[in-house]
Amino acid sequence: MSSLPGDRAARGVVDWLPAGLDPGSLRGMLRTMLAIRQFDQRALELYREGVMRGTTHPYIGMEGVAVGTCAALRPGDRITSTHRGHGHCLAKGGDPRLMMAELLGKATGYCTSGWPRGLRWPRSWRDGMR
Repeated sequence: MSSLPGDRAARGVVDWLPAGLDPGSLRGMLRTMLAIRQFDQRALELYREGVMRGTTHPYIGMEGVAVGTCAALRPGDRITSTHRGHGHCLAKGGDPRLMMAELLGKATGYCTSGWPRGLRWPRSWRDGMR
């Protein structure tokens, strides 16, 4: 019976990892996924408490999409997103405080507009988030 990648990893064998993804990189990716999950759980709490206006678009369960995508980007690559852009913003290294302020419609958010629905990139990000 052949062993699965997880079996080899349990024995300390990491030959199944894709090129460029060492154990340290994978731990960093997991930390980012957890940070996005915690951010989103807090956003949902604020929504349920009535602090957030309108509706919310949870990213729970999709953290790996943003983290995997952003991990594959080169330094000069740009991305764009849809109505769940906060996961991509955080995976790309965005500031969670600015992102939360944006979701709450505060002028201290990324776009300083005070409009809570959707991340609209600042001028420096007009062609996509850097």
